[in-house]
Amino acid sequence: MSYCDREKNPYGIHKDSHYFALMHPICSLGLFADGDKYDWVECEIVEDHYEVDEGYKVTLKPLDSNHASRHFYQCDFISLMEKGYIVEKTNDSLHIEHEEIHIPLTDTVYLVYNGDYITD
Repeated sequence: MSYCDREKNPYGIHKDSHYFALMHPICSLGLFADGDKYDWVECEIVEDHYEVDEGYKVTLKPLDSNHASRHFYQCDFISLMEKGYIVEKTNDSLHIEHEEIHIPLTDTVYLVYNGDYITD
């Protein structure tokens, strides 16, 4: 990235990339279904509210319409990427998988692990 491009996009965010992010699901009324529930969702950057080149905020819009868009300050967006809460989709084979594991505690009681993860 050249110096001139860096002035327009000070954090070096790839605005044409897709990202995986933990996002809230929404119910049919447009409200959050559960404020404590997050799902891994593939997202794209949209610039209808904020432009990446302004260096202020970035908006992630899920490709799945069952999840809400979310605005991030660009410095927070980069910080969340460094911590693994937002993951850039670097190749087309990256995708989200769901896994459910039943671990028997007794003959009739099971511990159930249920979650999503990003895999290649």
